[in-house]
Amino acid sequence: MLFTCGTIGIFGHDYLGRFTYPGLDAIHVVEFPYLLLEQAGLLMIIAWLALVVVGSSFYYYALGLGLAQVTGVLDYKRFVWLLFPLTLYLAICPQNINEAQQFMQFIDDYGWLVLFGLPVLLYLLALVFKQRSARLED
Repeated sequence: MLFTCGTIGIFGHDYLGRFTYPGLDAIHVVEFPYLLLEQAGLLMIIAWLALVVVGSSFYYYALGLGLAQVTGVLDYKRFVWLLFPLTLYLAICPQNINEAQQFMQFIDDYGWLVLFGLPVLLYLLALVFKQRSARLED
């Protein structure tokens, strides 16, 4: 939050929309007098990449473990290997920043379908399987 407010304070809200990554550009603008640190942006990129790797690996693990629990499979590692091609495709698919922004806009517009549609689908599937198990018991 402090970093975002600082970036807005450096560039202003009108000029901020012209940058792809305004936070990185703000780090390049900041100068540290009497400090031999010329590339402060490099340290920010290293810290940002470390945070992205840790965060994405946590979500990847949680998705694999969640799918294993939903399907009843004891070993979550199978789902991690099955999700790898999808994750790799999503990482390689956008060729430039414009395609990545279009993809994120698509997710922003239609992500609510997954958010609300998946629980409804799972509920309907549970009802169907419950009726089938009731018929088999009779």
